[in-house]
Amino acid sequence: MVVNHGVPEKLREDMLKASQSFFDMPEEEKREYMVQDVLAPIKCGTRFEGPAAKAFVGGIILGRMSIPKSMLPTNLLVSETSMGIPPHTDHGLLTLLAQNNIVGLEILHKGKWIPVNPPPNSFLLNTGDHLEIFTNGKYKSLEHRATVNNKLTRISIVTSPGPPFNTIVLPAPEFVGGRNNPPAGYRGTKYREHFELQQKNQLSPHKTFLDHVRL
Repeated sequence: MVVNHGVPEKLREDMLKASQSFFDMPEEEKREYMVQDVLAPIKCGTRFEGPAAKAFVGGIILGRMSIPKSMLPTNLLVSETSMGIPPHTDHGLLTLLAQNNIVGLEILHKGKWIPVNPPPNSFLLNTGDHLEIFTNGKYKSLEHRATVNNKLTRISIVTSPGPPFNTIVLPAPEFVGGRNNPPAGYRGTKYREHFELQQKNQLSPHKTFLDHVRL
C-alpha cells in the first residue's frame, strides 16, 4: 500500500467520479468506444467471457490505464460475494491501483486468497509480469482476482506502465548466471505480444503469459 503519496484526495475522488459518469452514459454513446482493436488508445468493453463477463459490466482503456467497473446483475442468482474478475496477473513492471470504497480485491499468498482492505486515499502497488521477467524470477508477479456482489458497484483505476510495444523484454544480465543467479528462465518477447495475448484472452485456461515464456 502507498500512503502519504502527495496526490490530493480530491483529485483521486474526481477521477473515480468521472469514471462512474462514463459508465452512467447511455449505451449508444458508449458503443462508439467498443472497438475490437486491442491497441486502440481509447476503448470500452471487456475481454472476459462466461460468468466473468456477466459480472464485469465494462471497462475503459485509456492508453495504459484501465478502469474496470464490476457489479453482478440484480437478476442473477448469486451468493453475497461471487467471482467478478478471475485470477490473473498484470502486464508491465508495476501496477498502480486506486479504487472506490467497495472492497473486492484479493491476492494469492501461499496458496490462499487474502482480501485487501486498503486504507482511505491509498494506492495499491502490484508487481507485474515484466518485472518478474526482467529480474529473472527474483520478484514474482502478483496473482490476484476481484469478487463482486449484487448490491454495490466497485470501480478501480488501474495504471500499468510498460515499455514501447516493440521493445523486447528479457531477463537483465545482472540477474542471469554467475555465482548468485540462475540461468535465464524466460525467453525474450516483444511487449506487444504479451499485451495482445492478454487483451484478446488467447491464453489457455489456468495458463498465464509467464507460463507462455518460461524456458
